[in-house]
Amino acid sequence: MPSAILITIFVVGSIYGSFRSITRRSETEKLAVDKTAAAANWRRCPLPRIATGPATSTSMAWNYYHALVDENLKTAVRARSFFSYPQSKKHGRGESDDKDTKPRIPHRLIFTHKDNLLDCSNSASNSTPPQLYNLAENVKATLNAYTQIWPDLQFAFLTDDDCIDLINQTEPGLIPYFDGLKGMYKADICRAADLTLHGGYYFDVDILVVQPYVAPADAKFVTVKGSGFPTFGFFQAFFAAEKDSAIARHSLKVMLEALSGERSRGKWLGPTALMEAWMEVENVTNASSVNFDVNNVHLLTEVHLTNPTDVSKYQKVSDSLASINGFKLIQRVPRGYGDDCQYQGGACDHAVLDEADGRIYFYSRVLGTTWCGSLKTDWPCS
Repeated sequence: MPSAILITIFVVGSIYGSFRSITRRSETEKLAVDKTAAAANWRRCPLPRIATGPATSTSMAWNYYHALVDENLKTAVRARSFFSYPQSKKHGRGESDDKDTKPRIPHRLIFTHKDNLLDCSNSASNSTPPQLYNLAENVKATLNAYTQIWPDLQFAFLTDDDCIDLINQTEPGLIPYFDGLKGMYKADICRAADLTLHGGYYFDVDILVVQPYVAPADAKFVTVKGSGFPTFGFFQAFFAAEKDSAIARHSLKVMLEALSGERSRGKWLGPTALMEAWMEVENVTNASSVNFDVNNVHLLTEVHLTNPTDVSKYQKVSDSLASINGFKLIQRVPRGYGDDCQYQGGACDHAVLDEADGRIYFYSRVLGTTWCGSLKTDWPCS
C-alpha cells in the first residue's frame, strides 16, 4: 500500500488516507501514485456545529478562525497590489517556455503535519482545535495559487506515518529518535527526507503565499535566510530542492549526528542542520558573506516589516511601506470576536522576499498561529 499519497487536485472533496509503512514502495506503487495533477478549486470544510438547546451554533473561537481564513486571503491580495509580478501564469521567473526544458526542481508541493489536514475530520470537527481549520484552509490556498501557474502540479501531504517510510529510505538511523521528537522537529526530518527522494517545494502549513515563488530553472536548492541569520540557521518553512539533493541528503546526516550527540544541535534542529549541510556541501566558510544566488543555490530573505532598520535595506518594500497605503502590508487581527479575548502576536509581519527582484512572495506566518494572532485564552474566547 503506498504511503505518501500524491493527491490529484481534480479529485475535490475526496481525500486519500495515508497508511503506515516502513518498507520501500515498489516501482509499481510509485508509478500508480506519481500522477500529474489537474487544476481545480479546493473548497472549505464546513464548520462544526455545537448543540445549544433546540438549536445549533458555532462557537466564537471557530467563528474567529473562520474569519482569519478570509483575512489571510485579503492580506495576500493587499500585498500583491504593491508589487509588479511576472504576467505569465505558466512559468515563473527563469523557467523556459521550451517544453523539452524542465527545471531542476520539479513542480511538486510538499506539506506535513501529524494528521492529514486536508481531511475535514482532522481539521473541522468538534474533536479538533479550530486553529487546525485555519491551517488546512491555508494549505488549500497555497495549492490553488500554484495550480494557476503549473498545470502539471503534483503534491503530497505527509503524515507522521508517511514520514517513517521516507526516513527508512533515506537515513534509517533517525527512526529511533523520530517518535520522541516534537512535531516541528519531526517536520524538519520529514521534509528533508521527502525532498531527497523526490524533490519539490516544501511549505510549512502556516506560511502565507502572496504570489507563487518559482525558482530559476537552473536552481538546485532554495530556502530562506531568516531573521537573525546565520545565528539561528535557515528559515526552512520554505525549502525547495532538486531530486537527490546533496544538501537535503546531507542535512539528514547532520540531524542524526546532532541527535546522537556527535555534533552540536544548535538552538533549532532543522534550521541549524540545513545551514550546516549547505555550508559543508558548498564549501562555504562564512555564511554571512554569501550572495543570494551562488552556484545554483538561491537564498530568499526574511524581513520584519515593522522594523525600520530591517526594511530600509530593501528599496521596493521600504517605498511600499512609506506610501499612503503602506499600512495595508501589515497583518491585522479581525475584531468583534470577544472584547475580553487576548491575541498573541510577536511573530506577525515577517515577510519573505527575493533580493533578485525585491518582491515579497510570502508572509512567514498566517494570522492564527501560536506566534501570530491566535486566541490566547480559553474562556471567554472558546
